Amino acid sequence: MYKRQVEEALIATYDVLGHQKGIGLAWSPYLVMSEILSDDAYTGGQDAGDGAEGDEFNGFRISTGNSVAHSIWKRNYFGIYRANFTIEKATALEETTEEFRNQIIAEAKFLRAYFYYEQVRFFENIPLTTTVQSPSEANNPQVDPALVYNQITTDLVDAIESLPETHGSQTGRATVWAAKSLLGRVYLFEEGVYGNGMEANGTAVTSTLVLGHLEDVINNSGHDLVADFNDLFTESEELGIESVFEVVYDGTPVGGDWGSEQYIEGNLAAQMMGIRVSGSSIYYRGWAFGIPSHKLYQDMTGDPRLSGTIITEADILAESGTTLNTASYQYTGYYSAKYTTRLSDRGTEGTPELHNKTNYRSIRFADVLLICLLYTSDAADD
Repeated sequence: MYKRQVEEALIATYDVLGHQKGIGLAWSPYLVMSEILSDDAYTGGQDAGDGAEGDEFNGFRISTGNSVAHSIWKRNYFGIYRANFTIEKATALEETTEEFRNQIIAEAKFLRAYFYYEQVRFFENIPLTTTVQSPSEANNPQVDPALVYNQITTDLVDAIESLPETHGSQTGRATVWAAKSLLGRVYLFEEGVYGNGMEANGTAVTSTLVLGHLEDVINNSGHDLVADFNDLFTESEELGIESVFEVVYDGTPVGGDWGSEQYIEGNLAAQMMGIRVSGSSIYYRGWAFGIPSHKLYQDMTGDPRLSGTIITEADILAESGTTLNTASYQYTGYYSAKYTTRLSDRGTEGTPELHNKTNYRSIRFADVLLICLLYTSDAADD
C-alpha cells in the first residue's frame, strides 16, 4: 500500500465519526441518544410511535431487537475496523518517514480509543480486537470492561507521543490536546463507575499523570473559553478557541439522501432536535426529538448559560408570524439551543433536512477545566 492510500484509510476512519444511521436501521445520532439517556431530556418526536425505539433508551428498557442500539454498535465497530486497518497498513509502510508513519498511527489510535470509549459506555460488555480480521475470524467473545479501558488508555498514551499540537489548515483532525483531554474524560468515567484503575502498556495510569496532561492542555494548548456562551454553538465558533475536538459536518451531499441516509454528510442530531416551527426567519422545521426536561430548565434558571442551552416556547412565539406545533410526544415547551435547525446552518443542496452543517463539539475546553477541577478537589479532600 502506498502513502496516499494510507492517508485515505485514515480519512475513511475519521468519516465514521459522522455516521448516524446504519443501512436498514434506525436514526441514531450519538448526541441525541446520549441526551435521551440522561436526566436532561425526553425522547420526543411526533408521537409515541415516532421514536419508539429511542423511548426504550429513555426508559432503560432496551429490547434485544432495538435497531437504534444495533446502529450504534455497527457504527463504532466500523470505526474500530478502519482504525485497525489503518494502523496495520501504516506499520507496514516502507517508503515514508518515521514521523509520517508515527503520526498516522497516532491519529488512528486516537480514533480507535474514541470509538471503543463510546462502545464500552453504551454496552459495557463488548468484544475487543486490535487486528484486522476476516469474517470467519470475527466471532469474538465479550471481555471484561477493564480490558477495554486498558486498551483505550494504551491507545491514548501512545497517541500523545506522536500527535502534533496542530494540523494547520487541516482542521478537525486529532491533536495531542485532544488525546490528553480524552484521556482525562476516560479516566474520570472509569474511576467513577468501576474504580479498578487503568494501565497503559502494562504501567498503571495514575491521577497525577492524567492531571499533568490536563494542566498541560490548560496552560499550553492555546484553547480558552469563548467570551460569550451564547456564541459557542453557532457557526462563528466552530473549530474555535474553546473547541478541543469536533466532528465536522459540511452539509454537502455525496450521494446520500432519503433512502440512503447512511451516506449523508449533515448533522442529523440538529435536525432531530430542531423546533417544529413554521413561518420563522430564524429556524426551519425540525422534528422535536431530545426535548429538554422542565427540571433542566428549573436547574438552569438564573444561570447565564440558560439562553444558550434552551429555547423556550415563548422565545419562538415572540417572533411575529411563527407557528409552533406543540403536539410533539412528551412536549415540555423547551428545545435545545445548542444543536437545532437554524436557517444559517441549513444545507443548500439535496434534501436540506438531511444536510445541516452544525459541527458536533465533542471535547470543549470547558470540559477540560471541569475535569481538572474534580481531580484537584479530590486531591484537596485527600
